Amino acid sequence: MKIGEFSQINNITKDTVRHYIDMGLLVPDKQGAQYEFDESCQKSLDEILALKNMGFSLNQIKDILLFKTFGNLTAHQEDQYYEMLFSNQLAIVKKQLEDLTAVSQNLEQRLAELKKKPCTKAHNIGIPLDTLDLFACPICKQKLTVADASIKDNQIIDGVLKCSLSHEYHIDDGILMGPGYIDADSRFKQENTYIADYIKFTDTSYLESIYKNIEWMKKRLDFQNLEGKVILELGTGVGFSLRNIYDLLPDDSVYLAVDYDINRHKFLKSMLETSTLKKKIIFLCCDFVSMPIGEKLVDIVFDFSGSSNFGFEHEEFLLSKIDHHVKQNAYLNGSYILFKNFSANSMIEDKYKPNFLLDNIRFSIDELGFKTIEDKFSDYLEHGGKYEDYFVKGEKVYSYLYYGKR
Repeated sequence: MKIGEFSQINNITKDTVRHYIDMGLLVPDKQGAQYEFDESCQKSLDEILALKNMGFSLNQIKDILLFKTFGNLTAHQEDQYYEMLFSNQLAIVKKQLEDLTAVSQNLEQRLAELKKKPCTKAHNIGIPLDTLDLFACPICKQKLTVADASIKDNQIIDGVLKCSLSHEYHIDDGILMGPGYIDADSRFKQENTYIADYIKFTDTSYLESIYKNIEWMKKRLDFQNLEGKVILELGTGVGFSLRNIYDLLPDDSVYLAVDYDINRHKFLKSMLETSTLKKKIIFLCCDFVSMPIGEKLVDIVFDFSGSSNFGFEHEEFLLSKIDHHVKQNAYLNGSYILFKNFSANSMIEDKYKPNFLLDNIRFSIDELGFKTIEDKFSDYLEHGGKYEDYFVKGEKVYSYLYYGKR
């Protein structure tokens, strides 16, 4: 019979049959381009499936069949061989069951312990009252004052900030809403499942590169000298960088976490609110070029791919657009996505490609007056993943890590 009929009769796929043939477990005759399966093949398959059901691997099954073939065993010898084989396998399976029972008990114990832990907020994150001097209207540049507020623990949780020209900016559950915010990315309504999915569907080398980049940038920060400083992060997202330095931030530093998607902010905020440590994190949900904060107040810019992500849809260099918020003696700690090459079917439009070339990034940073203290390059990456799909096959991307001061 042909492979289709043979696989159908035995309720297995043709690919499985071909795999068994490739391993030498099945040896059908071949007439032309087609295999012919006879009673001998059926007996071999029956034995393969029986041995699989007893927990033998395909490689073990191959060894068993070869031993039988080359050993040319008598019926009695074959019975003795199988008795020894099955006794050994049974001992292995019993040991595995004992181990699995212990594993099961350990899992049940840990789950019981976790269920006893309360899943509640340790604190609320809002707009601290002692940071109101930081805010200004992005339209008229006037200071913002409190027009209405629900206050808890010296923080505004819900309310309205207003300028002298009556431009209003709402605070919703501790998040200050500015111009250009969106409510688009529903992935972040799924609590921790997004992070699990991100890890699952992102190339391992890409994940390792992110980790190395964050660690490099983290080691450049002098946390003792961050006391009383204002830190601005562009494109905070789900907080890969912030969550790595959160515990090290001084209690009196102010961290401006900026992102334009409210769901990302809510996701990150809910995670940080479970921490037993209370830091001054201000969530600004707005377009990066319309942040409701004052002029020349930022001491450190933390630009972990924020400018690069902005560059996928804008021709301008983001740091240049927000420089009026940054002090003259500020530090820059950044990571920038670069392309070694662009393919003919690149996903990056031609007008945005300059944003991903090393010489242009260096020129833009130099033009802003920053002097390099230290910089480095990551390894090339050729694969991203479901959530990092901005480059195609044939393109190589890497990161330029920069630490400098002006």
